[in-house]
Amino acid sequence: MKFSIQIFLAFLAWGVVYPQAKLFDKAAASLKTYFGDSVEVVSHVFRFSEEEKLKLQQVQKSKTNIDTINLLICTSAGIRLGYGVVDNVKGKSQPISYLTVIDTLGDVVDVNILVYRESHGGEVQNESFRRQFRGKNYRSKIEIGKDIKGISGATISSRSVTDGVKKIMSIFEIIKPSLSK
Repeated sequence: MKFSIQIFLAFLAWGVVYPQAKLFDKAAASLKTYFGDSVEVVSHVFRFSEEEKLKLQQVQKSKTNIDTINLLICTSAGIRLGYGVVDNVKGKSQPISYLTVIDTLGDVVDVNILVYRESHGGEVQNESFRRQFRGKNYRSKIEIGKDIKGISGATISSRSVTDGVKKIMSIFEIIKPSLSK
């Protein structure tokens, strides 16, 4: 709840409020392209335990006030196929809303830019940039100049999305044991 309010206030400060329902619909439609039309997408608010919060702070090497994450759980015929996490990162002056699609093993299936609001740097939406994340996981560097090539002219956007995906993968690694319960 606290994290959702922070995102809303950040959007309000940027002068942009994108309806949550529309964002969920775009994310769900995107997840169906990866897991099939018959997939059921259920939104689940995952609450971090105190132990998980401490692990997250250690991994991210900074104090974090993330209490929850909205996890999209994808199932078909009762079988869990994967997950989606919608996040927002700051572009040059506007938020970038993106979806990280994750398989049940914890590997990135894809990254999809749901809403790009800047006038420049939209190349982060291109397949050539997004495919660099496929197969990455918590143990991957996920860093511009290492295993991800940045985009000239979209430096801030490519760095922000890359850092965001790295953050999501560290969060997912921490909560993964709880997901099988």
